[in-house]
Amino acid sequence: MSKKENRTAAADSLSFKVPSLAGVDGARLAKIKRPPQVKALVFYPRRPVDGLHALLQKNIPPEYMARLVYIAPKRAIRVPTAAVACPVIKLKPFRSRAEMVIEFKRTVFPSFVKLYYPKKLWRKKLAKDCRYLEKAVPNMGFRLVRGGSTAALMVLLDWKYKEKPVTLVAWVWLRKTLTLNERRYAQRLMLDWLRGKTKRAAVAGVDTFNPASQGFFRKAGFSVDCLRLSVPRPTLINTPGVIPYLEWAAAYNKMWKAVTDADYKKAIDVLTPLYRKYPRDFKVVKTYAMVLGDYADGLTGGLRPKLKRKSLAILRKLTGKLGNVRWEWNISTRNEYYYHSGQFRKQYELGLESAAGGHKWGYYGQGVGAANYSYEHAAAGRRGYAALWARRAISSWENFFKFKDDYYNAYVHYALAFGILGRLKEMEAALKKSAALSGKPHTYREFAEVREKILKLGDSRQSGDAYS
Repeated sequence: MSKKENRTAAADSLSFKVPSLAGVDGARLAKIKRPPQVKALVFYPRRPVDGLHALLQKNIPPEYMARLVYIAPKRAIRVPTAAVACPVIKLKPFRSRAEMVIEFKRTVFPSFVKLYYPKKLWRKKLAKDCRYLEKAVPNMGFRLVRGGSTAALMVLLDWKYKEKPVTLVAWVWLRKTLTLNERRYAQRLMLDWLRGKTKRAAVAGVDTFNPASQGFFRKAGFSVDCLRLSVPRPTLINTPGVIPYLEWAAAYNKMWKAVTDADYKKAIDVLTPLYRKYPRDFKVVKTYAMVLGDYADGLTGGLRPKLKRKSLAILRKLTGKLGNVRWEWNISTRNEYYYHSGQFRKQYELGLESAAGGHKWGYYGQGVGAANYSYEHAAAGRRGYAALWARRAISSWENFFKFKDDYYNAYVHYALAFGILGRLKEMEAALKKSAALSGKPHTYREFAEVREKILKLGDSRQSGDAYS
């Protein structure tokens, strides 16, 4: 690394040019002789690097406060064009700086300060951040509302970066309970406003532990200008009770690979220790309960109903805690609860809500719910309703396959819908596809269960008691 020292007026930082930020790690930092008065090391990369969040989380020692400076010339700021218009999202300009500061406090404390700073520093951190807004003016604040509550917020400041005037994005926030379509629409309006307000270039400082903000600015056309490492670090290394991002990402990938291979024993083995370690982390508990129910379905004997009851109890409890969780987590929690409790029509209707909100996995919920609801009608002899819901299931699956056609479990329920309609060749073709994707033999439990269900309907048809 070629060093280019750049002492500021306060002589409190050293600057370096590096080929990429991949070369900044503990070993390299240990070689730098940092004078006692120097509190920050700044690294300017010549080229970008993929997977930056994971890379920095792995490479930067925890004693450093690590922040990225993102920058975008006005012309480079990207405004999404494919967002679906959402009339429920409305612009509400600020009438005063005081109103803007109140809204800033209301959003920054629960979503940032409370999560990443020790409790003893909450008041100090909030006061420090508010001081930055002393020179803010109302027209440099952007606010969207939904149903009377703030849905999105952005605050800008006139700033100087490298001795040149820039527009600083001091704060950006979107309500996590917004649907995907609402979120995309809000981002479109927000970025269009930002581009209009930016005179020359816009900059933003983003903590390296914040992948959501990094993704927001990257997609908006910003690039990393530098990495700033400072001491001492005021933030928590990990939020108490919340699984670290990289630990969750690694575990989730292992779990999902096992699920797609129809190996639910392996999947639950990955999640069980995390569930015990992080019993208050919503996403960990939700995912554990979902997979536990699927694992129980493949068991026999007394353990099956026991684990099924445990899964349902956890999911039922979580459904009472959905008020302020991410919209996608809300949807997936209710979807799994409806499925494992046999409320298939509600599952289908939730899938409609999900797809309407922009979540393509909503078609999966529709397909599972409609296929199984169809079977309930078929088994009860309600032939017309059974055919209606089976056709709805097939339509939902065809929409899902446009988005994702490599998930084995989708074809299991797709096959069930074909079987109910008496289209047995198409049923077997769907099961064959599922077997190929999962690597399971054609005699695998889930495939056998579909054939057994259809066989029972066939026996009923012969007796004239059920679906035909």
